[in-house]
Amino acid sequence: MHSDLPKLIRSQRCICNPFCVSFCCALPNSTDMKGGQINLVDLDFEYKMWKNRLTLFIKEINILKNRNEEVKCEPFIPELNEVELMVLDEHTAQLTKLDNRIKVQENELQFYNKDFPITTAHQYYKEHEVLREKMEDISKIHLYRVADLIKALGI
Repeated sequence: MHSDLPKLIRSQRCICNPFCVSFCCALPNSTDMKGGQINLVDLDFEYKMWKNRLTLFIKEINILKNRNEEVKCEPFIPELNEVELMVLDEHTAQLTKLDNRIKVQENELQFYNKDFPITTAHQYYKEHEVLREKMEDISKIHLYRVADLIKALGI
């Protein structure tokens, strides 16, 4: 019985990215189960998950930068070069920009509150979908970059 649990959890995760926590591929099924309606609480929950994920990503970058400072004294571990540090800084700026966009989208929820529950054809949901795509893209980029840097810094 316990061996079936991981299979169920994995099958519910996003199929486009195994580390994705948005369950984005499962959303159309969940809206079908609700009669095609999306509730305010569903979107708010997803925004909270995204903001937590972005905060985690920024913390990971700070850990990598701190580790880079530590390895400067180590003779056998190469430190990050200036280009890699610039890429990390640019990536942090992208993460912060997306986090700010999510906060703006959250604030706009109050203007659409009277429209909820909405369908996938609603303009607010279309904007939410664009934000979801950006979040998926930046998650993939982050996981790829961080995995390489973790190997390089010996973390």
